[in-house]
Amino acid sequence: MAPHIQTPVKGFTGTVVGVDFKNGVGETDDEAALAYFGRHGYKIETAGAEGKAKGDQKPAENPPAGGEGKEQS
Repeated sequence: MAPHIQTPVKGFTGTVVGVDFKNGVGETDDEAALAYFGRHGYKIETAGAEGKAKGDQKPAENPPAGGEGKEQS
């Protein structure tokens, strides 16, 4: 089941980055769209994460540059 996304503007109906919202709620599995929503204050609720919103987590300010999980020589 696709994650539910709740807009920061209560009751919004329209389309944002290709995702249709009705009364402030939309659904998508598109990872790029989910990343956008997370960065812009949308609440993202995935199945099995009742009461927890993925969008409430702050992304790392300085994520590691490529090579994560790879051995260095």
